[in-house]
Amino acid sequence: MFEDVGRGWKNLRAALLFPLAAALLVQAAIPGMAEEEPKIPEWIDGINPADYVLLDSDLPAGFHVAGDIGAAARASEMAVMKDGKAQVERVAFVEAHEIICRPDPEGKYDCIGGNYLLSVYIYETADLARSAWEKTMEEVYGGVPPPEGFEYVSNVIDPLDSRFGGDGACAGPYIRYRNLACTIFGNGDENDRIIASLWLDKVSVTKPPVQVNLKMREDLSLIMGHVYHGSFIGTENFRPLLEKSADQQAVQAQVFNAGNEAAEDVYIQFYLEMPGEGERSKLGDPLPVGSVPPGEGRAASIYWDLGGENVEGAVLGAKAYVPGTVDVDPDDDFISILCLFPFWPVAIRLSLSPIS
Repeated sequence: MFEDVGRGWKNLRAALLFPLAAALLVQAAIPGMAEEEPKIPEWIDGINPADYVLLDSDLPAGFHVAGDIGAAARASEMAVMKDGKAQVERVAFVEAHEIICRPDPEGKYDCIGGNYLLSVYIYETADLARSAWEKTMEEVYGGVPPPEGFEYVSNVIDPLDSRFGGDGACAGPYIRYRNLACTIFGNGDENDRIIASLWLDKVSVTKPPVQVNLKMREDLSLIMGHVYHGSFIGTENFRPLLEKSADQQAVQAQVFNAGNEAAEDVYIQFYLEMPGEGERSKLGDPLPVGSVPPGEGRAASIYWDLGGENVEGAVLGAKAYVPGTVDVDPDDDFISILCLFPFWPVAIRLSLSPIS
């Protein structure tokens, strides 16, 4: 979690606020993935690194941020617990790094005295942040500390600090809070603890990512043409569609809200994988479907232009998402259909599969 990441940073000035939509996932740590085109998960689009690091405006007199703040979206392999079993998965996260120091009163140098390196790692969920932090504890200390911390380790934050709210911990310079991990490497003095406290003050009042529970159902969520498969339970804007012409295939996707609260600003993105291509590409722009109340669904439709050609063996897909949110079950946000014969909507097979 705390390796050197000198390459692949997106630089920003300390006072700059920006999203990471254009950042790249670094694949170097993943065997066999070097030639694979990286993809940015939607939840990263809503992350503003400046919300999770200390800016000059967050620091007391006598401290400032030296130079640029580096931020990047990355991916690494991590052991994730699912159904009581550990599985190795590729996990995306955002990291940001900065140097805090005392400014030179004469203005000749960025810093005088010691430097304090603050690094923040933003994960999609608190469980992923905990897994990464605990792995570091095993590597550095040989085990995970008790809630009160190790007796022989000096901590930059009291492990039982009330600001953690029961969802955080600290051992030495390594901090975990909700879906965040943080390190502060300085001089091992009081300033380390001052910076750590300022950071926890800031992030403990930062709103955590909104969670949604969207679902694409195998029997209901992707329909070609006017033939409907499965029992229709009804959505506000679903309607059977007819082809404009023989090579204009109507496709409609329905997303359902399996959560307990309305999902706002929902989008559906269609995908197409042509025979022999081996990867999906976007089919058109993301389509807004608006607000989806609990237990209900909403639909979006497109016309797939076949260009007058017979297309057999293509895979159509649709993914539902809300920008800047975390889905509690991302594996059921995507659905695909295999077109076995050209043009005829009765000749399709439905299958659920996650998109990476």
